[in-house]
This record gives sequence, C-alpha cells and structure tokens, in this order.
Amino acid sequence: MGFAEWLTIVLFVVGIPVAWILGRRNKQRPDLRFAIDQEELIAPEDSLVSGGLGLTFRGAKLQRLCRTYVGVWQKRGDTVRQSDLTAVDPLRIELSLGDSVLSARVVAMSRSQIQPSVRVNQGASKNVATLGFDFLDPKDGFIVEILHEENSPPILTGTLKGGDLREVTGISLSARARARAQMPMKARFGDVYQGRRWLLAMLLLSGLMILGPAVLPFLDIDLGQVVGLEARSNQNAEGVRIVNLIVGGFGIVFILVVYPAMLLSPLFSKFPPSIAKVDQQSSFEWHEERRVAPNPGRYELETIQLAHGDLVRHDTLGVGTVLKVDGTELNRIASVRFDATGVKRLLLRKAPLVKISE
Repeated sequence: MGFAEWLTIVLFVVGIPVAWILGRRNKQRPDLRFAIDQEELIAPEDSLVSGGLGLTFRGAKLQRLCRTYVGVWQKRGDTVRQSDLTAVDPLRIELSLGDSVLSARVVAMSRSQIQPSVRVNQGASKNVATLGFDFLDPKDGFIVEILHEENSPPILTGTLKGGDLREVTGISLSARARARAQMPMKARFGDVYQGRRWLLAMLLLSGLMILGPAVLPFLDIDLGQVVGLEARSNQNAEGVRIVNLIVGGFGIVFILVVYPAMLLSPLFSKFPPSIAKVDQQSSFEWHEERRVAPNPGRYELETIQLAHGDLVRHDTLGVGTVLKVDGTELNRIASVRFDATGVKRLLLRKAPLVKISE
C-alpha cells in the first residue's frame, strides 16, 4: 500500500474515537444532586412543652415541630428543564406516613431566573411537596424549607429523563451555614484557623522540628531507633536532621497552604455556595442594619443597638448570637457566642458587627 492508503487508514482509526469523545463533550448527561438537612425545633420532652407551652397549627394541636432543608442543584452536564421531569413521577419531597407538610417555601436560590417553586399536595397526600423550576444550568440550584411534625427524615424522589439524581450527605443548609458560605474569601480564610487549636500545635511542632536541635539544644534527642539507626554518629545525626526538615516542612506547607485550600476551594465543596446567592435569610434579604465609619481615621463605627438573642455577623468570626451587652454608653461591650470560636467580648464602637433581623 502506498502512503495515501496508510494515511486514510490512520485517519479512519483515529477519527472515530476522536469524534466520539468530542460528541460526548458537546452533550453531557445531567447530574442532579440533592441534600437533606433536618433538625427538631421543639420536642415533647422539652421543658417549655412540659411546662405548659402549646403548639397549634390551623386549630390542630402539635406534639413537636421539625424543620427540614432540602437543597437541589445541577452539578454538571446539560441544562435541566422542567420538561425533563416526568409527569407521573415528578421531583417531590415525601414525608413519612402520618406526617403532613405544615409549611413549605423556597428560602434560597442561585438566581431568580430559574424560578424555583414548591407546592404542597392537597387531599390525602398532604405529606408530599412537589418541586418545580424553569431550568437549571451547572451550579444552579435552590433550597426549600419544610416545616412538619414527625421526626422521621423525609426523602426526595423523582425521575429525570436522561440524567441522574444523587444524594449528598453531611451538608448543613441552615441559615447560618448559608450566610457563612457567602462571606468574602478573606473572612472565610480567617474562619479556617478559628477554634482549631490542633493546627496551632502542629505548626509549633513543625517549627520546632525544623529549628532544633541547632537552635533548641534540648530537642537533640536520639531518634536513631525511630528511623532504624542502631547507634548515634555524625552520619546518623545528619540523617535524623534531614528527616526533621522533611517532616517539619511538610507540616508547615500542609497547615498554611494545603489545608486552607481544601476548605476554601470549590473543588472540595460538597455543594456550590452559589445556590444560596439569593437568600431569603442571608445578607441579600435579611434587612441588615448597615454601619458606616463617620471618621475612618479613628477606625470607629457608629453606635449599634444590640440586645440578648440578636443575631449578628462579624467580618472574620462569622455569625453569632448576642448573650449580653454591658459597659458604659461610650464603651459598650457585647458578649457574642460564635459557632467556631465560642464566646467573644467585643467593643461595639470598634467591632465590625452587622445586626441581622430575620
């Protein structure tokens, strides 16, 4: 065979898989993900209930009250449209038998254009809420809040034509978690190290391994047996020193670079923060009381009025609850409990706090 014939065969053999790969890239199978986050707000064994507190809904007495957040988002693939969901098996949230949906609403979404909706079924199937939307591009999604009585976890089911519907576990969809996801990267980076003392201990140990024993002679410990060396010698000591430098250097790089990247990078996120970008209870629609600095040179903020139980957000500490406010009118100090760092006492005229009213 001549050159032309060989070239034709090679192009034929190579062209078929290349065309198949390009075709796959142009059309990808939709991958719809969902997460369920349930919490019990009021239980029959609570002291308030046993003390006489009563719960009623439309004249019916309730024994307990539970709240469930259900997040749905498009992870990858082609655009999913409402027509891609079957009419006989729609996308829906099903509670346990005997339970009923007391309230259902959309609390967050990636953007208003996707038009998410939730509708409580009437009649005998009051334990079912049907979800709807116009379309979902990759990274689009929404979060629905369901109030119900029973503590049994609900399920999300339905059929997606030509796509997959998969559950992701271990995700918090609460208002605080959604607000934290929308914090600036600088503030989120500060949250990485807040309340994690083991990171500080690892950083200190790694530094000591790099600096000792030359700088800290008391660290000159015979580690020969640890690394398989029988006796102490200059060669053995040099080997131990190399091991210390390698392990200590790896520890510092992990703490300062790898660990923050794993927490902050979207590659390691279980759900895209964009699905809570337009939030009924986030900074977009929480009616925050904004504070401005009348004199930036003094780094002071205008007075903010806080009381016990108020929800506030700090630029670096995240979202917290006010426990008490004391001090003089000029130097008022608020005690705030933050999720990551615990209770902090903050001077109000200098603390970057924003009051959040749900």
